[in-house]
Amino acid sequence: MELENECRRLQHSLEAAQIRNFIDEQRPAARSTEIDDNPKSSLQPDISLQSENSSKKKSKQKQVPAEEPKKSKGIPESSVNLKAVKELFSGV
Repeated sequence: MELENECRRLQHSLEAAQIRNFIDEQRPAARSTEIDDNPKSSLQPDISLQSENSSKKKSKQKQVPAEEPKKSKGIPESSVNLKAVKELFSGV
């Protein structure tokens, strides 16, 4: 029973941290302009977690090779009904 309660508490803490990180990612400029009068405030651990997460994301982005844009071959001319196309655009 005690383990179940501890598990629930940890799950709630994890969810809360994920929500805070998501919000921080959505508005990073707002977080960086805040003035923290109390350096030991509850916001301090969140900021350090965010910097760790952003550095991990940057390192992952560097490892992913850039994909070249795929050139569309379009519709082969043999499958285009030119007569139907001319009729379609004749009124334009």
